[in-house]
Amino acid sequence: MKRSLAMFLMMFLLTFAVHGATITVTQPTGGNVTMGSSVQIAWTVSGVNSNVKILLRMPGGALVGTIANNLPVSPGLYTWTAAAPAVAGESYKIHVRATDGSAEGESAVFTVVQVAEPVPGSIGNVKLSGSSPYCLGTNYTVSWTISNVAQHLKLELIKGGAVTSVIAPDMPPGTSSRSWTAAGTAASDYKVRVSAIGAAAKGESALFELKTCGGTGGLNPGDFHMEAKATPKKLYHGQTGLPIQGLPVVVPGVYRNWSGTDKFPSTVTGIPASVYDGVWNQIIPAVCHAGGANHTALAGIYWFPYLNVQVAVVYRSRIIFYLSEHVKPGATLETAKLKMKRIHSIHEDANSGCGCSENLWVLKAPWTSYDIPAIGPRIDVDMGATEFTRDVTDVVKKWLDGTVVNNGLLLLAGESPCSGGRKCFSCYEAKLLLYWK
Repeated sequence: MKRSLAMFLMMFLLTFAVHGATITVTQPTGGNVTMGSSVQIAWTVSGVNSNVKILLRMPGGALVGTIANNLPVSPGLYTWTAAAPAVAGESYKIHVRATDGSAEGESAVFTVVQVAEPVPGSIGNVKLSGSSPYCLGTNYTVSWTISNVAQHLKLELIKGGAVTSVIAPDMPPGTSSRSWTAAGTAASDYKVRVSAIGAAAKGESALFELKTCGGTGGLNPGDFHMEAKATPKKLYHGQTGLPIQGLPVVVPGVYRNWSGTDKFPSTVTGIPASVYDGVWNQIIPAVCHAGGANHTALAGIYWFPYLNVQVAVVYRSRIIFYLSEHVKPGATLETAKLKMKRIHSIHEDANSGCGCSENLWVLKAPWTSYDIPAIGPRIDVDMGATEFTRDVTDVVKKWLDGTVVNNGLLLLAGESPCSGGRKCFSCYEAKLLLYWK
């Protein structure tokens, strides 16, 4: 009798334990899933001590197929590529089942849809800074917009419809501007063309004229040309060897760097801090910290896989120029140039399909944490140059006259998720060159 009672109690407790186990599937949450896309499957458990398997079922419960077998019950994440036995146009549920049969949970109903046609890449809005006619021997910026183009780029000068010279034979994917010293013969049938190497995407500027200007060309459009001035001015030679209006006042940049982390999908939780800890030193060369943590401006992103999630470490930087002590009493600012010098860079993106990119943004609000505040106009970064110069006269004049508060510039790397992994990092020294009249 006692033995029978003991067996009954044991069976009762085992039954209670089994029925007390639960699995709750939190993703997918319904809607449409594109065939061939990555689908995040997530679940939580209570009282489950075995591994789990993931099943694809019809809404009524009929088994379609097994997606994965013998997975650890924790951390409750799995990425499934929507494919056969799923069929486009049908609806399904994801079931997560304990291998010991103690519990099974199901997702919301979702529908698998056909793969969307790929969006063709495009390059457009190709233009030169300033306006035609342009002066031979003068430096200009060629800029363009680019969408869905993963290939390297080239920049060519076109005359009469034919290529007359190659300005830049190989630029990194995502590049959107390039400095160019106008060269050629005086004529009015020029264009510049940007094209993807090995792909069909390309864009051309409007026709423009190149001419020989009186006097000596300046550093950029708007710089000193003798024919454009009523009163001659004494010329000096700057760092590039080109004549400029007197010697500039040099304002050094002051840097503040913020580090942070990211993850994709963004809804994932519970990434341990230790996952990121060992990665920071892989994108921080000692040369960038030679004078202290904020000695240079840092911009970087490093995407890498963790289980079935993409995670990243990130650097963002503010560059500010304190102008009050450099203002000449009674003088008017004529030109302001931003000079950027890349001290070091790491661009390991050749196999990822998403190239490295960087940009500067005018800050419209103070920046006091890793989070990005309101930003204004963008200043393109030349990814193919160790040093480059940008005309920022309009921005600096607004800082000086109080039209815009001087909160400095925000330096960012392209931070979009990259499933193939991407390591992009640069550190810079920056300064403003102010020319007064």
